[in-house]
Amino acid sequence: MKTQNFKFDTNTIAQAYDTVLVPILFKSWAQQLIKDLEPWHKQTVIDLAAGTGIITNMLEEQNKNLTIYAVDMNGQMLNIAKKHCANAKAKITFIESDVESMDIPDNSADIVICQQGFQFFPNKLNAAKKIKNVLKPGGKAVISTWKPVEECQFFGAICHSLETMNEHDISNLMRLPFDFMSASALKQPFTEAGFNMVNVTEQQKDLIVPNGVPQAIELAYATPIGPQLKAFSIEKSNAFKSNLMRHLKTISKHDKHLGHMTSLILTAHKPI
Repeated sequence: MKTQNFKFDTNTIAQAYDTVLVPILFKSWAQQLIKDLEPWHKQTVIDLAAGTGIITNMLEEQNKNLTIYAVDMNGQMLNIAKKHCANAKAKITFIESDVESMDIPDNSADIVICQQGFQFFPNKLNAAKKIKNVLKPGGKAVISTWKPVEECQFFGAICHSLETMNEHDISNLMRLPFDFMSASALKQPFTEAGFNMVNVTEQQKDLIVPNGVPQAIELAYATPIGPQLKAFSIEKSNAFKSNLMRHLKTISKHDKHLGHMTSLILTAHKPI
């Protein structure tokens, strides 16, 4: 799986991610993860692939007695996360690093959360081993990854719209976060790393945009393929939007509904 071209590494893309993708797509999933992992009390948490800090910020707002490490290799994203957490009462340390190099003491964390980032790690076994190292004995890893675009329907509609136009390279780029992490592929590195009670479940949510069709277009352009979409000619851009609207009609229940999203949720424990 090649992911080097799927990046949020400019301020413009990071800002679009934060202002468009986070509130529409990632916020409700973050809320669900945090709710499912209650109670929170005096724990040390690593928010891995923290992005612009949706998990970190929500945890801090609800639980002032946590110690949080927000780790991401993208400095532009972390800068936005720092702004969101500027008035934090919890102890938050921001670390710009990849997972294998993160400077966090071994046996120090109660829980590691990674929301929609693990699929991008180039060496997943090494990543799982590092997660195990930083967890305390009995600590827990919680990892979410999307299912294929056929089960993340809005993004499937983007891909199919591009493929109709013979823009297969851009479509393949859009597929990278979705199509390459089966349940068995997600489970394997944690099993091999020596975790106990490695389980994978599925969760599904409807994707709702308050402002309907115009916001659906905005959402497509806020993804990392946004620069490629913006580079289209007016004619090609109109064709893409028309194709997207046509595909959305096949999955939408109403004008604010963009189909459903399905995620794998892995939980695994470090042996005591």
